[in-house]
Amino acid sequence: QEVVSGAGLKLVESDEYSESGRGVYPDGLFRMLLKFHERYKSLGLPFIITENGVSDETDLIRRPYMLEHLLATYAAMIMGVPVLGYLFWTISDNWEWADGYGPKFGIVAVDRFNDLARIPRPSYDLFSKVVKSGKITRRDRDHAWSQLRSAAAERKTRPFYRAVDRNGLMYAGGLDEPSTRRYSVRDWRFGHYEMEGLQDPLSRLSRCLIN
Repeated sequence: QEVVSGAGLKLVESDEYSESGRGVYPDGLFRMLLKFHERYKSLGLPFIITENGVSDETDLIRRPYMLEHLLATYAAMIMGVPVLGYLFWTISDNWEWADGYGPKFGIVAVDRFNDLARIPRPSYDLFSKVVKSGKITRRDRDHAWSQLRSAAAERKTRPFYRAVDRNGLMYAGGLDEPSTRRYSVRDWRFGHYEMEGLQDPLSRLSRCLIN
């Protein structure tokens, strides 16, 4: 769903992005699982999603991101895609090759100025609950989304580690000091994403699978 433009990545103002400038689009995971299953099903091998996560120091995007991508995976399984496992990226804040310690990917924060103390974020408890129960409740899904919506409605900002030029292009190199970006008001939940004002037909179908 990201728009590639020349050497840079086009920033679409209405879309949601991680701190490191990657588009948030759960329907994309669903689409790719279906596409890869069609391509490799003759091998009879299951898939393991080894790295799905988002850089988000505020943890407001991460919680719905986590749930919506798990729902996308579940919908693909309903459609016949054999998914053996799912690994969330990542357990704790880490060093990124292009961005250093800037973007925060962890469901556990690392305080590098306090003896590397580990501090679980709310997403840690949410992910633990899902793993232990094997379920995503409507209440948890609605709560995670409503908190993000409230931040967007209040026009709150969060860190953003990508430089954007006057043509709206982002580049791979990260910023040492982040700028800020508002939360998007777009509904990017799985099965809800609207493409240029029109409901994506495949997105609409996938929405029916999990309701």
